[in-house]
Amino acid sequence: KYIAQWGWGHNEVWMDMRRYHYTDIDPASGKQVYPGFSLPTNLYPDNAGKPVYRIRPRFNSEYVWNLAALAVIGGTATDYHTKPLWITEK
Repeated sequence: KYIAQWGWGHNEVWMDMRRYHYTDIDPASGKQVYPGFSLPTNLYPDNAGKPVYRIRPRFNSEYVWNLAALAVIGGTATDYHTKPLWITEK
């Protein structure tokens, strides 16, 4: 699947990586789902050592014109982009 989507299926690949929390172990094989993959040690400071799970909302449409609604979902937090998606929560 990964090889077949190389070059144009990056969003699907990223979704799979997030679904398996980047480094999860496959219960059937006992091996890491993405063998050899490890998170970088020099993540952006606002990540607080956590990987990215979502793209930050667009600035003009959300932070400028929709800030109140963004605050309700926690979108104003500096580490909002590291919060797991509902579909990836264990």
